[in-house]
Amino acid sequence: MNYSNLKVLTFAFYTFGILSSSCNKDNSGQIVKMQDNATTININPMKKDWDKTDEIIKEIKVIPLETSPEALIGRVEDIQFKNSKIFVHDGTSQEIKIFNKKGMFLSKISNQNRGPEGYLDISGFSLCDNDSLIEIYDNRNHSFKTYTIENKFVKRQKIDYMVTDFRNICNHRKIVYSGFMPSYNLKSFPSLSRVLFCNQNSKIYKTALPFEYKENSEIHMFSRPKNNLSYYKDTVVLAGEKLTNAVYHIHGDSISKKYFLNFGKKYNIPLNYWSSEHELKDLRKSNKFNNYVKIRSVLESKNHLYVKYSLNNKICFYIFNKSNLKGYNIPLFFRRQSDVLNLPMPSFKWDEHFVGIKDAYTVKKEITEYKNKELELPIPLKDIDNKITNQSNPLLFLIQWK
Repeated sequence: MNYSNLKVLTFAFYTFGILSSSCNKDNSGQIVKMQDNATTININPMKKDWDKTDEIIKEIKVIPLETSPEALIGRVEDIQFKNSKIFVHDGTSQEIKIFNKKGMFLSKISNQNRGPEGYLDISGFSLCDNDSLIEIYDNRNHSFKTYTIENKFVKRQKIDYMVTDFRNICNHRKIVYSGFMPSYNLKSFPSLSRVLFCNQNSKIYKTALPFEYKENSEIHMFSRPKNNLSYYKDTVVLAGEKLTNAVYHIHGDSISKKYFLNFGKKYNIPLNYWSSEHELKDLRKSNKFNNYVKIRSVLESKNHLYVKYSLNNKICFYIFNKSNLKGYNIPLFFRRQSDVLNLPMPSFKWDEHFVGIKDAYTVKKEITEYKNKELELPIPLKDIDNKITNQSNPLLFLIQWK
């Protein structure tokens, strides 16, 4: 099946599902007006701060996740943290594995089956108001399903809109990033929204960031990010849309453009959501497509803004100190200079710590290299040397910035 036929079938599927759903009569809600008070952060992607890591790293902790038949992790899709628990989405087994703050295995969500209490796949998950309930999105069943951390089924909510990513917020509500597909409310088609505010029954009551959908537009398909929502305190951070360098804050029922990440005219992609198909195709044919910055993810804490991006097929990150307004641009492979400790690039956040993952085989190999060179092991590695083998679960590296 070619790509254009697949798009037609996808569109037909959602159109049928939406028109046949009785809850679609008035589920679009009102459109929330975005507040634009963005602070521009200028980033020079050519500046490389290889030697500045000691200036920006305050502390490093390593947590080895328990390795046992029940806890064994294949492919990590996502990690979330709540209170003192670690929740790992294992894409290989389609399970959510739960560990305590020391990495000891507690339990897992494991219900992949076709029964009424099961799911076919986990396309995303979010923790509820407390850390005793987990909500997953089953893309193949087009529904949200809630489980206790003891793997007991609680409820199922069938939906008629597209979910690219979602995060639960207070009072049993959720923020859904729906993306650029016609996913609901064809009554007002083609005026749609990328952000959906949903109530405790997963029904839409407000929307934000409207756009005009064009059925054959590759712009919308190209722009669709994945896993682009994160938490900053009680605020949901939205970033990573490929045709804008904006970072949005979603708090309660409001949304604001908080930051604009400016990489300069040479590296900002010369397209937007209103660009023509012709402009996109010309850019792709020009072999210059990788010459522009593409933001992968944004994480925010009280004192820092962390931006992971790619340029020329290389991944870098930029760490911005919100207190002193200093920024550092670091390539993918970086190390703490004082003890030559190789560090994984962070992909997740736990309070003020930014968390990267490294497989046990790589860590054991690095420990062996230290010993062969008769170098003293850095403290984080010294503490785990005898706790892991090559076949152990991945290790979490918690980095706190100065």
